[in-house]
Amino acid sequence: MRLFAAIEISDGIKDALIEVAREFDIGRVTTVKRDAMHMTVAFLGDVDLETAKKALWEAAHGQKRFGLRISGIGFFTPTRIRVVYANVIDGAAEITGMNARLMGLVGIEDEKFSPHLTIARVKPGADVRRIRGIAEKYADMDFGGMNVTRVALIKSTLTGSGPIYEKLYEVEL
Repeated sequence: MRLFAAIEISDGIKDALIEVAREFDIGRVTTVKRDAMHMTVAFLGDVDLETAKKALWEAAHGQKRFGLRISGIGFFTPTRIRVVYANVIDGAAEITGMNARLMGLVGIEDEKFSPHLTIARVKPGADVRRIRGIAEKYADMDFGGMNVTRVALIKSTLTGSGPIYEKLYEVEL
C-alpha cells in the first residue's frame, strides 16, 4: 500500500492555485487536480498501515498548531524541470520537523525534503522556456494562508488518469 502523510489545503488556497495551474496546462505538462492538492509532510511508500498510524500519531503528538502561508511559484531541477510547485513561506520549519520525526519513526531517510505544494508535473519535451516564464510571472504572488490543525495518513493508488487518494487516518495537532 502506497502511503503518505499530508496536510489538507484550504479551499481558498486551492482556488488561488488552480487558477495559476491552468496556465501551466500546456503540452507535456500535467496539472494537479483541485481535489488532489495537498501539502505532503512525508512520503512513506509501502509501510504497514498500523506502523504508519502509530508513527503519525507519535510524530504529530506535541506538535502545536501552526500557520501555513503559500506564496510564489518555483520548480525543481532547473536544468530539467520536472515539478512546478508553490512555495511554503510560513510553516516550513514545522512541516520539516514533522517529516523528520515521522521518517525516523518508520526508519526512512529523507535528507532532501523541502516543503512545497505541487501544482504540475512536467514530462520530457515540454516547453521549458514557457514554463519558466509562467513561473516568473507568479514568483511573488501570495496564494493565502491557513491554520494547520491536523495531519492525515493518505493511501495513494496510481491509475492511468492520475492518482486516487483515500484518507485512512487523521491526527489532531
